[in-house]
Amino acid sequence: ICPYFAVRRMMAFCDVIIYSFHYLLDPKVAEQVSKEISKDAIVVFDEAHNIDNVCIESLSIDLTRPILDNAYRCVNRLAEKVDEVKQVDSARLQDEYLRLVEGLQQQSDEREAESFMANPVLPDDLLQEAIPGSIRRAEHFVAFLRRFVEYLKTRMRVLHVVAETPASFLQHLKEITFIERKPLRFCAERLRMLVQTLELTRIDEYTALQTVAFFATLVSTYDKGFLLILEPFETEQATVPNPIFHFTCLDASLAIAPVFERFSSVIITSGTISPLDMYPKMLKTSVYTKTCMQISMAAAFIICQNLKATKMAFSRQMDR
Repeated sequence: ICPYFAVRRMMAFCDVIIYSFHYLLDPKVAEQVSKEISKDAIVVFDEAHNIDNVCIESLSIDLTRPILDNAYRCVNRLAEKVDEVKQVDSARLQDEYLRLVEGLQQQSDEREAESFMANPVLPDDLLQEAIPGSIRRAEHFVAFLRRFVEYLKTRMRVLHVVAETPASFLQHLKEITFIERKPLRFCAERLRMLVQTLELTRIDEYTALQTVAFFATLVSTYDKGFLLILEPFETEQATVPNPIFHFTCLDASLAIAPVFERFSSVIITSGTISPLDMYPKMLKTSVYTKTCMQISMAAAFIICQNLKATKMAFSRQMDR
């Protein structure tokens, strides 16, 4: 039995769950791990003085040349798998096409807890729409992905730093490849569905393509709060190009907003949160109460001693 998946199965029966911020803030992980947590749960972010950095990292993506090369190979494998399924079981792809015509909302209830492809933060209005006709057919979507990956690879050939907004990126993309914004918004969801339809087993081999799909969805969904930076060299002294395409989140509130909307009780605490007034503004939320508690060195010593005694008792219990 895998301990990781065993713990995930047990989460529904636990009264207290302790894990990293990323399991709740990173949308790619939260939909798989935390979606079963009750809305009445009390969420406590401890040691949350760096919560803004975690939020920004959760919605930021770095694309490198090896990632894009691997993603291109993934697209070719998808194309081969689609051709294989069309010859053996074409009805499976046809059923998927008919489901896509009906839209995404009906399928949201059918997602399994172990689904591989999770959505980035998508607005509710987008989930109500049907996937655009240009990417409903599996073979059309694969060709769409190939064109998008090829465009990203050409952008890696510059030898100077480029900074642009998502709107500027999408405009240049449309001029060069004629790719519209709307199909891009559905890339992550469409890829997740295609992986399930094809019943792929080695899904770890498609991680690079998953990253590109997340990038496509995010860059086409948010006009503000993000910046694209293309750096051709790793350091200022480097002479050999090793480009990195940074899709950087600048607004921490985008990642934590779903948490505030879902849970009625969210507590943010840390011994070094200061000033207190800065965090509600940074996370763009209203605060029911703010409290700053003084703690003496003697009290801190007692707390440490109690924690040490608790750990020792727990260790003895495990040894038994």
